[in-house]
Amino acid sequence: MPINSELRAVLQNYLKERDSSSPYLFVSRRSDKCSERGIQHMIKKYRQRTQIPHLTCHALRHTFGHDLATAKPPVPLDRVAMLMGHYKEDGKPNIEMTMIYTTPGVEDLEAAVESISWT
Repeated sequence: MPINSELRAVLQNYLKERDSSSPYLFVSRRSDKCSERGIQHMIKKYRQRTQIPHLTCHALRHTFGHDLATAKPPVPLDRVAMLMGHYKEDGKPNIEMTMIYTTPGVEDLEAAVESISWT
């Protein structure tokens, strides 16, 4: 999975401070790698700390896809599909599945209304 330079720097700092030589990015106290349930628990802990009501693994994935699809300039949907792991049976990117990330959210609709000049 390609990552941008900003995330790469954050992860490099995290790996320097982390107390483990594990090849896995996330580790647990009991294992060399963190389970899916462990990741969900970690996200739940941060949701409670930050009081972000809908913070879930799925919400983070959806935000990634939405931000790619609605970037300025937008990332082409075939690339978004590939980054999201959306493929057809023939191995080609599944753009139809990826279209969900182009659906405007509340903030997008509010920004659209704010863009209107009444003067």
